[in-house]
Amino acid sequence: MASDAQDAVAVAEAGDTMTSNLQEGKSKRTSKSHSMWFPGMPLGEKKAKLVAQLRERLVDHAAELETEEKMDVHILEKYLNARQWNLDKTEAMFKFSNDFRTPTGEFSADALMAWDPPLTLLRYTPAGVYGEDKDGNPLAWSFMGRSDPAGVYRLASKRIHRKWRFYELMRMTTVPAIMTRQRGKYVGQFTMVLDLKGLGMHSAYMPYVRIFNECNKLAQQVYPELIRHILILNPPSIFKVVFALVRPFLMERVVEKIRVIRGSPLAGLSEYIDVKYIPAMYGGEGPDPDETGEASVQLLKQHKVDLKAANGSVQTMVDQQGANKDFKWEDTLVDGKMPVTMSGKVPAELFVDIGDGFEDAEKATVAAGGVHTVDIEIKSSGSVLCWDFMSKAKDVGFKLEYSSPANAAAAATESKKKQKGKQDREVIVALERYDCHVVPESNNHICTQTGVYHLVFDNSYSWMRSKQILYKVVVQDIAAESKDVDDADAAALDDAVHDVSLDDSP
Repeated sequence: MASDAQDAVAVAEAGDTMTSNLQEGKSKRTSKSHSMWFPGMPLGEKKAKLVAQLRERLVDHAAELETEEKMDVHILEKYLNARQWNLDKTEAMFKFSNDFRTPTGEFSADALMAWDPPLTLLRYTPAGVYGEDKDGNPLAWSFMGRSDPAGVYRLASKRIHRKWRFYELMRMTTVPAIMTRQRGKYVGQFTMVLDLKGLGMHSAYMPYVRIFNECNKLAQQVYPELIRHILILNPPSIFKVVFALVRPFLMERVVEKIRVIRGSPLAGLSEYIDVKYIPAMYGGEGPDPDETGEASVQLLKQHKVDLKAANGSVQTMVDQQGANKDFKWEDTLVDGKMPVTMSGKVPAELFVDIGDGFEDAEKATVAAGGVHTVDIEIKSSGSVLCWDFMSKAKDVGFKLEYSSPANAAAAATESKKKQKGKQDREVIVALERYDCHVVPESNNHICTQTGVYHLVFDNSYSWMRSKQILYKVVVQDIAAESKDVDDADAAALDDAVHDVSLDDSP
């Protein structure tokens, strides 16, 4: 049986500063955990004043907010605590979060919930929400050790994976919002249970780890202070390696909330969770997770029904469900299983075909340490620029830039030497590296301005290896296509009128 000191040493070897204080289910919470602040706790005079000052600063920004809930005092407290109660840093974080979830953007609550994600991602993502801890916070379960990272990554492009992560976060955050209305008491955090049984070197599949870390880092800024506790079960020896990969992307506040449970899962979990919500597989009295993913699929379908009944508004859906005072967690069970997927190995037949659709694609070589640029002139505002690309081996960087007609014309007449170092391009899609040798990448952009759009394939980070890429670019001129349809409709109408005239003639 590992001692507290041994646990602390093991975690420290992974570059961590947290301490493990659970041993055979016996809790020894540190004074540091007692001093932690949680939403709803009484504020001192100084902190209450900071909340009031932050609200004043954000008044002008309030009109742009997706919902008034973001100005709720508890929400403001969470942002302040995430930035150590520094007003300037908190204001910047709040605005970043709001800009990321702008009502007209891809990551707004309504846009995310209206999206139909690939069900394969749902079935093979080993996570879900069921039950609550002893403080009334919902429980988020994750069976990371049973996941197939390499297989899951091959189910979709990086863009879809990113969207899926925030789709799941959006669905999760509706749970405490509904509970707040049902109970008349603020609920704004989760207790997360991570079961690492089965974790191995396959879990450190780097393309998946990169997208996981990227989304996790972003989520901590967009959804601050979402976690009350992180309870880790069954940590194997490889845990040190995996945690070392993730640790740099975790805020210190998050690390402080981690508790490693060694020995009896039931004894350790029951310190935080009532036995009726602890799965029978751990010796508790609660339902077990679903190994097929069907329970999660059924819950997703019900969410779609609820959203439709709320006219597509997440806020309305939350209000409607919050009025149900008789809600019980048991209502979310499917065939006695909680809507939490246990996951498993992804069948190869579900993988995205790496070469499918690229038979007629353009080919190019991105030199070692260099870039390859594809210039596309957009002559009609509102056109949609679509692109797909893949590489033959290894990852490649990509970004989309824009030059106004004036800058594009000037660039065409200047020598490359004079152009070197000029900052006359606007970045539309920031530079990222894509593991497109594993899964092809695709995206699009609505061109609100005419001019030249530059698709830049970047290999500047690789000085030894050139990259072979395949790409397809399509421009959809919506205005022209609409005119063609209108003209066709008009012609059809003329023919119909002509036919009627002939039929009616004496």
